[in-house]
Amino acid sequence: MGYLAAILIVLSPVLAYGQGDSEVQPEDKGDLESQVWICVLDLETSKSRRLFAVPDVALAGSPCVSPHETRIAFDGSLPGMNSTSDAKLFLSSIDGSDIRTLGQAAMPSWSPDGDRLLISQYGESDHGVWNLKADCTDAVPVDETGWSGQWSPDGHTIVYLKGRDLMLYDVQKHSRRSLLGTQKDLFRRVYFNPAWSADSTRVYFKAQQHDGTFAIGSRSVSDDSDVVIHIQRPTYANIGIAFDGRIIVPFRSKNFRNSPVAFI
Repeated sequence: MGYLAAILIVLSPVLAYGQGDSEVQPEDKGDLESQVWICVLDLETSKSRRLFAVPDVALAGSPCVSPHETRIAFDGSLPGMNSTSDAKLFLSSIDGSDIRTLGQAAMPSWSPDGDRLLISQYGESDHGVWNLKADCTDAVPVDETGWSGQWSPDGHTIVYLKGRDLMLYDVQKHSRRSLLGTQKDLFRRVYFNPAWSADSTRVYFKAQQHDGTFAIGSRSVSDDSDVVIHIQRPTYANIGIAFDGRIIVPFRSKNFRNSPVAFI
């Protein structure tokens, strides 16, 4: 996928995709409007291209590419179903072949070796953040009251949402500690799908402040330094961190190359 790329889910057509046979033609517009697409965006060129359409779903989210860039896990909901409690986990090859449903779950995150997945479940019997093999065996609870777990790039820690706090779970010691601590009181709400820096030293997250404004913040996982606010504007909760440290947030902007923030 290259050095700087982001996986997108597109719910409607954008008439400037990719190059060659990946480019969206005007006559394709009607077909595209009725489909949910998994796409890839090159942050260097600002060009995006379609990978594949997801059949039958009304919504999809939380796309996560395996470390070897051969598979994509994501969640989706069928028409008329609740996007959270009824979400299903999908697994596909990178080209969209062999799409299959792995059961009722959401917000997948691959372990750095690609052997395991974190998932979040909303069911009555299976709730919270779970760690399981990619074939859905050997499921181990991380926190049955948590939500939206994300593996650190070094594989040592899992961060997940719990109320207005983000928790850090030590994979080897099976211990938990708060990331935000008393600084969670800075926020009215902290959102799902936090993101790790490439060196596993910081966690980035979306939050709503008490005055109603939204922000992207981060905090070090190794010291007690204060939360850093990077962006103060409405964004979606699905943020990411590029290898060069740029924050990826769902907004459209043509200034990818020179900005510390990539708005997609």
